[in-house]
Amino acid sequence: MRVIFLNAWHGNLGQQLRTYLADEAAKTQVFCFQECDGEMGTICCDTLKDFTSFTAHKKLNDREDFMQAVYVHKKIWLENQKILFAKDTELGLGLSFEAAYQGSRFGICNIHGISRPVDKKDTAVRIQQSTKLIKHITKMPGIKILGGDFNTLPDEKSITMFETAGYKSLIKDFAVNTTRNRYVWERYPKNKMYYSDYVFVERGTKLKSFDVPGIEVSDHLPMVVEL
Repeated sequence: MRVIFLNAWHGNLGQQLRTYLADEAAKTQVFCFQECDGEMGTICCDTLKDFTSFTAHKKLNDREDFMQAVYVHKKIWLENQKILFAKDTELGLGLSFEAAYQGSRFGICNIHGISRPVDKKDTAVRIQQSTKLIKHITKMPGIKILGGDFNTLPDEKSITMFETAGYKSLIKDFAVNTTRNRYVWERYPKNKMYYSDYVFVERGTKLKSFDVPGIEVSDHLPMVVEL
């Protein structure tokens, strides 16, 4: 199973993103997108024709507007799609589902965490959000994968508590230097942040590979996990 997590930045880098997805579609079973509004609908329609999608949207205010999408290859068995935090006015938004591929069962969750305050440090709300995510993913069957844009720094409790609960942070284990790029740093030169996105799997999960390629298709970098 090969899964790509990406905050797509509304598809602002249209052609670069379109080319990347077209290249990856032939070898990827699942795409998990955050900020999948704007041009993303058209881009995905053109490049992911062999995939089934399900989406969710939640707008709390002008700054907290969440659009999530998951694209799963049509050959993959898929069920139990759920929207997380749909009616919660303090938390972000998530999509979870179960899938089966080559004799293995997977529980996958795509999350976009609350973005305020912008310092990406712990708040009671962020800790509550992580607590609920851990509770949800732990109950899912099969090999568990949780990823997305958490809008939190790596040393905050709202991130490290996943490790305490028995999950590996692939960003940490693979010593990833950043999940962002110049498109965000040039907008905020006085507040350069290098992390926002994470992938977690249960300890003991056998990985084939994990990569965060420095390809510029968004103001976030894609995270590619293969089990």
